[in-house]
Amino acid sequence: IVNPDMLRSMSEKPIIFALANPDPEIMPDVALAARPDAIVASGRSDFPNQVNNVLGFPYIFRGALDCMATKITRNMRMAATVALAGLAKEAVPEEVSQAYDLDFISFGKDYIIPKPFDRRVLVSVASAVAQAAVEDGVAGISESSFNMTAYQEELEARLGLTHSVMRTVMNRAKSSRKKIVFPEGDDPHVLRAAYELDHEDICTPILLGRPEVIDALKEEYNLDFECEVINPIQDPRRKGSYRDALFEMRSRKGLTVI
Repeated sequence: IVNPDMLRSMSEKPIIFALANPDPEIMPDVALAARPDAIVASGRSDFPNQVNNVLGFPYIFRGALDCMATKITRNMRMAATVALAGLAKEAVPEEVSQAYDLDFISFGKDYIIPKPFDRRVLVSVASAVAQAAVEDGVAGISESSFNMTAYQEELEARLGLTHSVMRTVMNRAKSSRKKIVFPEGDDPHVLRAAYELDHEDICTPILLGRPEVIDALKEEYNLDFECEVINPIQDPRRKGSYRDALFEMRSRKGLTVI
């Protein structure tokens, strides 16, 4: 139905949603071969940007049922859309990347919509839909009695005991936010861990590492957060008190100060 010549006639960075199943109007690899600058989505799980009803209907219905909505309004559908769009721009948990045998997933032309196996979609979309239903006056509960935070925690509990236990631990940590120093802050795994802890308001991270490398990694992996960065190499204590302390501990074991 769609051929490479049609794609070549399109403007710069065309958006191509070939969503027919099981065979899309044009295969994503064929589309990208013709237009490497294109943003391509399909219904197939073996290519990036899988657009699937599983990302919408189950969670829209979950939110509508939990708030006893009498109908599904346009605002409820838009709330689900906005929630998905927002989630796509957040850092992707490592467990999701591993499920797709990838090291990292971040917002870009190969990731414009959350993965179907991302368990965060339930909490994000269902809660947004329920809140929109309450605001539209079609819910069976009043706006004053709807507690967004409590509902999100209830949804997380439905994901399993592990999520429920972790939520309890996270809430306890949030009540007394501590500063945590992360050595090797210019390592992608460490940086992502610091981002998620900061994003969840669990702690105030302090990163040890090279600022230019940390800034480049934050941009590469779409980690939008600010925190204190200390470069140990440029710290004056490195050649003073730290050197003396290390020499005192290791002087009898072959360490020499030059």
